[in-house]
Amino acid sequence: MLVQFLCPTSSSASLCQNFISAHQSVMPPFGQYIYFLFFPTVFLLLFLWIVFKDAVHANKGISLIATIAVYVFIIIQGLYPIFLALGELWIVVIFILGFFYLIVRRFRGEGGGGGKGGPLSGLGGGAISYVGRKVSDVAVGEERRIIGSIERRMDTLEKAAHNLEHPPSGTDVARLQDSYRQALAEAETAVKDLMQFNSIGNLKDVTGKAKHYADQIKTISKKVGGRG
Repeated sequence: MLVQFLCPTSSSASLCQNFISAHQSVMPPFGQYIYFLFFPTVFLLLFLWIVFKDAVHANKGISLIATIAVYVFIIIQGLYPIFLALGELWIVVIFILGFFYLIVRRFRGEGGGGGKGGPLSGLGGGAISYVGRKVSDVAVGEERRIIGSIERRMDTLEKAAHNLEHPPSGTDVARLQDSYRQALAEAETAVKDLMQFNSIGNLKDVTGKAKHYADQIKTISKKVGGRG
């Protein structure tokens, strides 16, 4: 149920399900859901609150509404999996945010209230910029992880296609067909996962990479033809 709510798109649901499965051994049976729900949500809401409270200089009511609105938008767009990786490093990120916040508070006191052009605005913006770069780095790292997953699945698909085209003597052809179909489905799913990140900034040539892998899959499928 949590996966359906926080990861409503097919590709994001796949990433979220994989994340939960990878954390099954952490404080069962609740540890995986703490990593999936609590840590990423704490980081994301804290980050958004700082953005709207200090950088935008909105009042508390508007900051709260904007924070909730952006949080819901991230979920609807299927972008929640990006913050799962940040959730695993939540304590480090919170310490960084806390450090910058303390400095901002100190400058606010010394600056006599800190207007829009004062130290609070500049330093707060610097903190937000720093964390923003970290978010971008995590997104790029997630792209690389997905590409690595695609390449492994493409290798498996190519081997399955080769075995189906040139079955070893005495091999069960039906079993080879099942292996090929499974490898094909996993490769196609991995490419869709990569396309899901096409809407996120600072990811270079995502569309080109996804098209390249999709073309490879089509080529392999044509070679196998009716044998699959």
